Amino acid sequence: MSNKCVKLCIYITRGVSKSDKDILEDVRKASAIWTQCGVEYRIKNRFTPIQLPDLNVSFQNKEITFCGTLSNAPDTAANAKLKQLLAVRKECTEDEIAVYYIGGDTFEDGVSTSCFYFQEVDNQKRFSVLLTNGATSDHLAHELGHALLVRENGKYDDPINPDPADKIHNTDPCNLMNKAIKGINIKERQCVIVNDSPLLKEWSPPSDMFRNIHVRGSLFIRDDDSSIFDAHAADTETHIIKPFVEKLGPLKTHEAYAIGIFTTDEVQIFIDYDWTWNFDSSITLEIGMRLYEDDDIVSGLIFDDLDGKNSKIVKIPKDAVDFEVKLNVLNEDENESTFGSLKLFISNEIGFSGDN
Repeated sequence: MSNKCVKLCIYITRGVSKSDKDILEDVRKASAIWTQCGVEYRIKNRFTPIQLPDLNVSFQNKEITFCGTLSNAPDTAANAKLKQLLAVRKECTEDEIAVYYIGGDTFEDGVSTSCFYFQEVDNQKRFSVLLTNGATSDHLAHELGHALLVRENGKYDDPINPDPADKIHNTDPCNLMNKAIKGINIKERQCVIVNDSPLLKEWSPPSDMFRNIHVRGSLFIRDDDSSIFDAHAADTETHIIKPFVEKLGPLKTHEAYAIGIFTTDEVQIFIDYDWTWNFDSSITLEIGMRLYEDDDIVSGLIFDDLDGKNSKIVKIPKDAVDFEVKLNVLNEDENESTFGSLKLFISNEIGFSGDN
């Protein structure tokens, strides 16, 4: 019988030391622990401060002072910033768990590294997990367990051996829901309640974890040497961007490089590609252009006379075909219309593990 899955929305703030590969490994290990109850975790999407400006915040070591139900949080500046972060839930529905990675190693107590936050907004339950740089995959599994143990009445106390001083935790040091998080055992009664959670969905295999990005296009160059003596001395040239394929996936989430293109007489243009594989199988492309111009005919690489640059960030949707990307760069140092105009067509196709 197939396991049921819980969808996670990943949000990464500034100061996070974990890579995409580290986060994928956290989720994989948390899933392995919860297979004891027939539950797995799947990442629905992942956002960074580049993709979502609301995540452009940082938390210092020991800055987080509160853990628990947000309605009980004291009215402090630190908690106000915490609430503002936990309100960021782009593309995350109420039956999914938002997981926030933040900077710093611990909370104020110098020991805690993670927390589950529970809210009810407009009669809808909202589940959030916060992880510092010091949190491990076991901490993620533990906090996700709190979310799965939330019942209809909003309580999520431990159903078998609740700690009298802290009923949401288990007294057994070998149990995953013990406050110390030193064991990974889960008991049958805990599994029964977890499997009644509305967060559980039918499982489907992650067939689209690898992507082949096909790129083709052209670069149009105008090298304008016109003057009052020769109004027609403007050279133009079109360069074909030879088709190429970039392959990305969970173990190769990022690739960056520059391609130099030699143009008419006095101009060189470099194209910078920065590809990032996202957990929803889309691709974020940060593309830049740099224009160099010399007074003489170019015979080698020019690196000492940058005359113009431009860049943009675009998101290539999953399964996009010939997604169009345009970018122009101008010579900003002279009163002439020397420029480059780039047009790309990008396809984001499914790949397989053998391709990556």
